[in-house]
Amino acid sequence: MSPPQHNGSAGFALRVARFLRSPFMRWTVAFRRLPTGCLMTLLILNSARVVSTAADAQSVDNNTEQTPTPNKSAELLADAIGAVKDSDLPKAVQKLETLLKTDSKNREALLLLAKIKEEQAMEQTRPESSALFLQAADLARQVFALPKELSKHEKALFASVFYYEGATHAVGKKPEKALAALRDAAGLGFVDVDTLDTDDELDALRDRPDFQKLRGQIEEKALPIARQHAAELLSGHKPFPFGFELRNLDGKKVSLADFKGKVTIVDVWGTWCPPCRMEIPHFVKLYERYHDKGLEIVGVNYEREEDDAKAAELVRAFVKKNGVPYTCVLGDEKTEKLIPNFQGFPTTLFIGRDGTVRLKVVGYHSILDLDAIVGHLLNDVPEKLP
Repeated sequence: MSPPQHNGSAGFALRVARFLRSPFMRWTVAFRRLPTGCLMTLLILNSARVVSTAADAQSVDNNTEQTPTPNKSAELLADAIGAVKDSDLPKAVQKLETLLKTDSKNREALLLLAKIKEEQAMEQTRPESSALFLQAADLARQVFALPKELSKHEKALFASVFYYEGATHAVGKKPEKALAALRDAAGLGFVDVDTLDTDDELDALRDRPDFQKLRGQIEEKALPIARQHAAELLSGHKPFPFGFELRNLDGKKVSLADFKGKVTIVDVWGTWCPPCRMEIPHFVKLYERYHDKGLEIVGVNYEREEDDAKAAELVRAFVKKNGVPYTCVLGDEKTEKLIPNFQGFPTTLFIGRDGTVRLKVVGYHSILDLDAIVGHLLNDVPEKLP
């Protein structure tokens, strides 16, 4: 099972991956990377309805024998929609910019162009992406100035646009503008504390009291969303049995039964796996926060070494460097096969006090997500342990 491959801008790709899995993105259901994503589709459908309405109005004019007036805005908008569907974003931009020269307050054109500019920026790296992110933000603010109230999906778009505007200003050493944009993003529902904490483009802001205050406000909004999502995941997951008997880094046998009566996280991972490594600081924090309240964590490692001694040495070095306080063991094929529909690394099993797997998740997850799940399980005390 190979690790994920990234292009030259690996850090940027990982930030995008985190953002896609964040509570904010889960709430908005807006996918960032592809023109055919959910939010882009919604904008296209909305714009198509406007075009259809304009065409109907033109038809009425013709039927009443009035002099027909070609609806140039609707025609250009329809052309732009067609270009987006064909993944020809430059052509769509050209059509929309032409439309806005004569119809500067066309809401659908502004919305669609803002989304396209953001999509184009997401495919670039700094400094090339900066101008596109700022253009998207300017278009969003033009929509803001119009009287119609924003829909949920439009708020999702603008929260994302303003977040990236803030990051752009932070990189450009304009902290006041950066914080103003981040406040605008928060006001529209941005709740991704994980990204605020780890995005290196915000490093220049992180020690500022006003940034810390904003972070606290965003976290306060994010917590109930994460808790609700955790409750939904747990209620929709059918528990299944699981167990292992594996050797730790010193060669001693460790069994899941050793943690009977505890809430246990089993992190199936490898030191070669970037998203696995990204999650480790979260597990360290959870262990420090909840170990005294009944939480145990076991890292089940799958390394790319046939020799167990060499594999143990790799993990031991990682554990020492990163201050991992919990038990790590070396996984085997038998244990992997006990995990239903195993898809890859990392895979995290949340085991309740009754010893059954209450939830299985795949991939990187934020500290808020993980904390919310653990919180539910620690408070879920069975009447009698088996």
